Amino acid sequence: MKVSDSLLHYEIHGEHGPFILFVHGLLSSRAQWAPNLATFAQHYRPVVVELLGHGRSPSPADPAAYSPSSYVENFERIRRLVGSERWYVVGQSLGAALTLRYSLDCPERVTAQVFTNSMSALAPPGWEEIVRPYVERQAREFESDGRAALENHPLNPTRARHFPPEVRAAFRKDLALHNLHGI
Repeated sequence: MKVSDSLLHYEIHGEHGPFILFVHGLLSSRAQWAPNLATFAQHYRPVVVELLGHGRSPSPADPAAYSPSSYVENFERIRRLVGSERWYVVGQSLGAALTLRYSLDCPERVTAQVFTNSMSALAPPGWEEIVRPYVERQAREFESDGRAALENHPLNPTRARHFPPEVRAAFRKDLALHNLHGI
C-alpha cells in the first residue's frame, strides 16, 4: 500500500500486473471496492482513490478543485506517480462520470473503461437543470442538519444491505471522516 501527496488520497493494492484506477461515487469511500480488492490484487495493482470531501481526501475551499477537469488532472498525476503508462479505469456512480471524462480526455492513457450506476454520465443534455433543485435542497440540509443529513441520506452506503458487515463497518469509519463542505 502506498499513499501519496496527491490532492486525492489514494492507496495501491497488489504488487504486480497492470494498474487499475478505482473511483467511488457520492458519499461512498475506498470501502466501496473492499469486497473485490484481494481478487484483483492477484493479477493487477488496484489504485483506490477517495473523492474530495470523502474519507481521507481534503476538502479544498476553491470550487474549481471539484470540477471534472480538476479530477482528470489528479487522475493523471496519480498515474504518473505510480509509474504507469496506461491503466484500466473503473468508476461507480459519480466516480463513473469522472472516469468516463478521464477516458475521453486521455484516451491514450486508458486500456479499458468499466463503469456502473451512473445517471450523470449518461444523462441526456439538460439533466443538470433537472437535478439542480435536488442538489440545492441537499446542500441546505447539510448546512442546517449537519452530519444527521449525511447519516440519513439515501445514498449513505452504511445503509446498503448488500455489503457484508465488515464493509459496512469500514463505510461507517470512512463516513465519520467525510467533510460536509467538500461533499
